[in-house]
Amino acid sequence: MDTFTALEDYRRREKIEELFAVQKGGLDGSMSRTWYTDNLRRRQFAQFVSLGYHCFLTKKIKELRQGLRKSGNGKTKARLSQ
Repeated sequence: MDTFTALEDYRRREKIEELFAVQKGGLDGSMSRTWYTDNLRRRQFAQFVSLGYHCFLTKKIKELRQGLRKSGNGKTKARLSQ
């Protein structure tokens, strides 16, 4: 793996963990809002997976935007059709 790619993946992982900690601690307050710990763990797991998908989709959107910039070379649609 390229050095910069590995660093980008590491930072993305760090962001997921940071967002998960904020959701777990700050947004819910000190109340767990559930009677059973299994329900809490399921909910936290679902939040963690959703953050992972969020970062994955963000990465794919970034790659698509870069691909679109390379294919058009900054030309407008009218100039490309000429």
